[in-house]
Amino acid sequence: MPRRSVHESSDVRERGPSLTLTERQLLILGHVGDGLSNKAIAYELGISEQAVKEHVSALLKRMGARNRAALGAAAATRRFVGAFTVDPSWLRYLFRHAPLPIAIVAGPDHRFVAFNRAYERAAGARTLLGRRYDEVFANDALVRGLLDRAHSTGQRVLGPTLLQPARGSDGATGVVIFDTRDLRS
Repeated sequence: MPRRSVHESSDVRERGPSLTLTERQLLILGHVGDGLSNKAIAYELGISEQAVKEHVSALLKRMGARNRAALGAAAATRRFVGAFTVDPSWLRYLFRHAPLPIAIVAGPDHRFVAFNRAYERAAGARTLLGRRYDEVFANDALVRGLLDRAHSTGQRVLGPTLLQPARGSDGATGVVIFDTRDLRS
């Protein structure tokens, strides 16, 4: 029997200039943003994997996302900004094209839910989406400790990087990472 999703809500609808998402699309978008595979999403929602693939394809087209990572970034933006009230292309520009490396990690285990191109370049060849910070940067105990502090206290933390806690419209807590370090080493 599938578990009920924390993203499930009977009265949720996304509305924006030209974007309306159904409850099912919002659920799937949330799970993509959590880094779940199609198989895991199918299990969570009690639907077929093929149905999930069709929904993901429709979301990619509807939201103008090039790939699943871009869709995950849109889900993270939705969590931290709330409903899409700004043209999605503008949000994409603000986040994706900012010259400063920016990433968003969610939950107490600090899983990457979104990152911009500058952060992706700074991280080198590492896979980020859906992975824990300490899996990606195993030798960075200092920032991991600062992430723990920012998440647990809800206070901004300045260290070798700026960590800004944020609460999403669904109540989930995450941390926005603003980083200027070379993360490739």
